[in-house]
Amino acid sequence: MDEKVQEQLRQLRARYAAEVPARIAALVEHWGQVSGVTWAPEAADALLRIVHGLAGSGATFGYVKLSEAARNLELALRPACEAGVALSAAAKERLAALVSLVVAAAEVGEAVGKVAMADEIDADVGEGRLVFLVEDDELLAQEVTLQLEHYGYQVQAYTALEGVEEALAEAAPVAVIMDIMFPAGGLAGAETIAALQRQRNKPLPVVFISARSDFEARLGAVRAGGMAYFPKPVEVGALVDCLDGLVERRIPEPHRVLIVEDAPVLAGYYALALRQVGMHVMTLTDPVGILEAMEDFRPELVLMDIYLPGCDGVELAKIIRQHEEYLGVSIVYLSTEASIEKQLAAMQLGADDFLTKPIAADHLVAAARARVRRARALQSRMIRDGLTNLLNHSAVSEQLDSEVLRARREHQPFVFSMIDIDHFKSVNDTHGHGVGDRVIKTLARLLQQRLRASDVVGRYGGEEFAVLLPGVETDKALEILDAIRADFAGMQHASDTGTFSVSFSFGVAGYPHYNTAPGLAEAADQALYRAKRAGRNRGESA
Repeated sequence: MDEKVQEQLRQLRARYAAEVPARIAALVEHWGQVSGVTWAPEAADALLRIVHGLAGSGATFGYVKLSEAARNLELALRPACEAGVALSAAAKERLAALVSLVVAAAEVGEAVGKVAMADEIDADVGEGRLVFLVEDDELLAQEVTLQLEHYGYQVQAYTALEGVEEALAEAAPVAVIMDIMFPAGGLAGAETIAALQRQRNKPLPVVFISARSDFEARLGAVRAGGMAYFPKPVEVGALVDCLDGLVERRIPEPHRVLIVEDAPVLAGYYALALRQVGMHVMTLTDPVGILEAMEDFRPELVLMDIYLPGCDGVELAKIIRQHEEYLGVSIVYLSTEASIEKQLAAMQLGADDFLTKPIAADHLVAAARARVRRARALQSRMIRDGLTNLLNHSAVSEQLDSEVLRARREHQPFVFSMIDIDHFKSVNDTHGHGVGDRVIKTLARLLQQRLRASDVVGRYGGEEFAVLLPGVETDKALEILDAIRADFAGMQHASDTGTFSVSFSFGVAGYPHYNTAPGLAEAADQALYRAKRAGRNRGESA
């Protein structure tokens, strides 16, 4: 299957290369009509469509210089075309120079390089991940479709606006990816979506793509309800990040809130309001039990009255803050105290916020959500890598220690794997560190998508990743990671110099054959280096 998909991509690139001369000939022909004595509106519109198509698709297929030249021509030509006025002598001269640059870039041509793509994923992975792609450049539509399918999305592509409304009546995609410009007009895509939005009770999730990046195009996308806007050539990794946000594959853990309130009825009311929205809540009416509650329940937020029997809220907050592991827990006072001075004084002694009773249920819920989200964000910064949002080295090591203990208790196998991107220094040296960072993020995203929610994925450092697969034997882990390896090797990454592909190597070690965290890490690392020495783009087991 890998060779079949590679062949499809090679054919697409070959078709594009074969079409370039005809597109350039049509461009020159229409330019001749537009630059004549009388203004030819139809020729101008046709010219703009050709230039727009080259600007948006050229770099995708390896014609970076052609794409840049066409984009500059489009920016210069569009105002005159949309105004429908004849060109001045100065404008003709300037545009003629830009047309010459486009023709020259097409005549020189560019090396596309090897095209690689891995096997398609299993059909059941794409369940509930339908995307509509509306793009009038057929080859570009096929290219984007192949890339999105590689990430687990099912794509229905349309090369015209006609038929999209009928298709939406029969299916509910997680998103519509819509080009801005079509033969019907420079904002036809946005206008079509805006019309569809007016007919719907629930907004249609739309992501716009375009070779245009001007204010008018972006404003049209916003007014049509666009949730994101990606200039062409589209960075597929960023597009997938956006789509994943719409799909929300990984459901967040419920918020955990501890209520310390000596009035049981009020505590019950607060608890009910929070549980109604899916939060996990524990109530405590006697502050003496605070340390046991913190240990057993591990709350992310403590809501407490500032006036409690035998111990006020300020004192209780100080006791909580004495424990380093609870420093990230948010503490919010609930009280009838209306004095701003006293509220501020209380918050200086360990709390984060002050809510005045009585508080409406919806206000309590909103405040609780905001505080837990902030606490989670702070916690995430402590344990997660800033570039990929994966667990960092320390957090992975802690997870590995915990998994060894769990596996011993439950007598269950698990696998620890080390992954390293091949020749990554060459990527940075050739394409720049910004592109290298995007490659790292792409692999991080692929690992998160293809592995289970129960699996642990972390960035061990630099271009190295770590994966824990609970309940999995070594042979199965090799199979799972090798499929991901093949997919990653087939992905295409964009840079100013064109497109390229990268591979990774990996090593796996299984418990209980290696029954300590250091032993597993060392064994997986050695297996990784054997894979490197054996030629890279492969996996080895310890």
